[in-house]
Amino acid sequence: MMQVVFPRKEFRIFEHCLSDISKERPLHGESARIFLFLLGQVNTDNQLPGPAAVAETLNLLQPAVSRAYKEMLDYGYLIKAGDIYSLHPFIGFYGTQVQREDAITKVLCLEAVA
Repeated sequence: MMQVVFPRKEFRIFEHCLSDISKERPLHGESARIFLFLLGQVNTDNQLPGPAAVAETLNLLQPAVSRAYKEMLDYGYLIKAGDIYSLHPFIGFYGTQVQREDAITKVLCLEAVA
């Protein structure tokens, strides 16, 4: 009998955060569409494609995608460090639990400096 082994790294979405997003800081229209798309694009460092790549992939105008990114940054759903965008690890994370804890520590340090 063949045994299915799942990789240790996995993408986890934390449902309480999604519930809070829909109640407290809802995204509408293109912003909601882009956020859902981004949830499917998270890589192993929790990084996301930039607005230009998303605009091209979804066939949207760059200014509309940039506004959606700004909204998600303002709400704290995304984090930007230099030119790199990442999903906030409180919302979801792709990787091991240890990597998530490291990412949360880094985010908390960044927020303390800001």
